[in-house]
Amino acid sequence: MPAAPAAPAAPAAPEAGSQGPGRRVLAFVGVAALAFFVGVAVGTVGDAEGETAARPTPPTPSPTPSPTVATTSTPTEPPQIARLKSSLAAQEKELDKRETALDSQASKLEQRAAKLKTRLAKVKAREEAVESAEDDQESAEPDSGMDPIFDTCGEANDNGYGPYSSDEPEYPYYDDRDNDGLVCET
Repeated sequence: MPAAPAAPAAPAAPEAGSQGPGRRVLAFVGVAALAFFVGVAVGTVGDAEGETAARPTPPTPSPTPSPTVATTSTPTEPPQIARLKSSLAAQEKELDKRETALDSQASKLEQRAAKLKTRLAKVKAREEAVESAEDDQESAEPDSGMDPIFDTCGEANDNGYGPYSSDEPEYPYYDDRDNDGLVCET
């Protein structure tokens, strides 16, 4: 019988140290670049949230001077934040002015309301005084005892009044045609 063909041999697994120096350097550079970009991103996010990097502490006096140079970094605000802060400060100042004006107006209105209450009380007192005086005047008028005055003696006689002599208060209101000192005689 003929012999079966031999199966192709699988490629041998590379040995642990057989990757070569180029691949290792490339992997190292990739990890270093990734770490650098992550560090930059974290620093940028920290600055945007108002966090600042740890500031170097000023050198403390020491018995021996050291030639160190301290650098202070002043974080600068982006122009948008500076504009917003300036706008906010201006708006707060305007609100303070308006609040002061409103307080002043409220004070003036309270004063006017007090004056109006005083004037209203005076007017009510005057009205009551007038009503009281009218009531007193009406009750103080004595009954004059005078009969009602009619347009003619005929009307007076029809209503049961008359005759009137010249010494009675009704006499001048009627015409004495016969000049005898009596009016509205029947």
